[in-house]
Amino acid sequence: MKEKKDNSRQFESCFEYLGCRNINCIMFGNHSKYCWEVSDTLCNHPAVKIIKKRMPQECLKKVICKKTGCIYFNAALELGLVKCPKEGS
Repeated sequence: MKEKKDNSRQFESCFEYLGCRNINCIMFGNHSKYCWEVSDTLCNHPAVKIIKKRMPQECLKKVICKKTGCIYFNAALELGLVKCPKEGS
């Protein structure tokens, strides 16, 4: 079942922005959260698995998105929708 689109959001969902069609990803069809708020996405950047193993902290996802150069995350940073993570956080 697809979640209802949250009209209060200022930015489209990652699967829409990136044109992703991976229906097995937890974010596919999800309009209630941003992907950097969810740890078990199926982002297809090869560095994601490596970084996850090295830094299993709570805010790890934002660090992964920043380090891998995710264009969706970077666009959200430019719009001020997310604070830029620090390396150690």
